[in-house]
Amino acid sequence: MTTTPLTILGNHISPFVRKVLAVCAMKGLRYRMDSFVPFYGSDRFTALSPLRRIPVLIDGDTVINDSSVIVEYLEEKWPHAPVLPPDPAGRAHARFLDEYADTRITDVILWGIFGRAVVAPAVFGKPRDLETIGRTVSEELPRVMAHLEAWAPQSGFINGATAGLADLSV
Repeated sequence: MTTTPLTILGNHISPFVRKVLAVCAMKGLRYRMDSFVPFYGSDRFTALSPLRRIPVLIDGDTVINDSSVIVEYLEEKWPHAPVLPPDPAGRAHARFLDEYADTRITDVILWGIFGRAVVAPAVFGKPRDLETIGRTVSEELPRVMAHLEAWAPQSGFINGATAGLADLSV
């Protein structure tokens, strides 16, 4: 277990931050949030996250960027309550679903819909692009959902009896 809480830089609205927080909770790891909006991050944030993305994990002198890399670090450092399946094929499948969620689902749902409907107006002062949002919902979202339905197990979780990285990511 951690004696000093981990520090997670980010914001609870981010699905990437929530993925890391969920893994910490599943593993019983203590953490504290340093919450802020990354678009307005300081020079300190840029030094910690050169891509200016969240989350960032700080574990003592160790600074780790990217939710997937952070989860791998947590899995390796605290292997109890694993979030990856025990077999290589299962781990590879879980990692692929994590990547699919981080790229394709993010492109469609986070940026294609939520980003255009909420982030662009609230953060950047841009108007909602309702035509593009509608096209994304009618054309791209059904394809994403069809893939997820095809990959979903008949019952339980992708990781088996308990939720794991793949379940959290998608």
